[in-house]
Amino acid sequence: MTIRELDRVVDLRAGFTKVHVVAALLALENGPLGRAGLMGELGLNEASVKTMTRRLGKLGYVQPSTKGQVLSKRGIGFARYWKRKCDGPLEIKGHELSTGKVDCGILVRGGKKRVGNGQEIRDEAIKSGAAGASVAVVGDIISVPFCKIKIKSFEGEAKRLFRPERGDALIIASAGEYRIAKGGALAGAISILD
Repeated sequence: MTIRELDRVVDLRAGFTKVHVVAALLALENGPLGRAGLMGELGLNEASVKTMTRRLGKLGYVQPSTKGQVLSKRGIGFARYWKRKCDGPLEIKGHELSTGKVDCGILVRGGKKRVGNGQEIRDEAIKSGAAGASVAVVGDIISVPFCKIKIKSFEGEAKRLFRPERGDALIIASAGEYRIAKGGALAGAISILD
């Protein structure tokens, strides 16, 4: 199971990206969702959600139930893959890396080696709609790679929420609403895992 397998679901003409596909699968992990629920969760129109769920169904990730779409065996496999690789997305309360009203973070286990200076990952989050994003790496301290600054007030919150270990990467995306911040954080995490 890899994140690249989801490329076959993506349909830019229908208005959804890999970020939307991952967000849908993670949302369905919590139980069945109908089209209206997925539309609200993803910020997509009905036609886009219908196309996405049809494609996910054809590839064996979801199946219909009387209460909406549910994860199939392959979809549950993806959810397990995500949990092995990532913690989150989780809402993060105010800190010095915030650039918007709401922040969302995702920890990518072992992601530090794929971060570089973090700018490409930040750019993916912003392309996905986030107002801003930061990438932190975990060594002896949690720091922003290209600044080498310690993030004092955030370090305790990060340790409480994510339990980071040496070599992990943390993407924090900010926006005016949580759904958009979460999309930015997902975009950053996907760019590390892809």
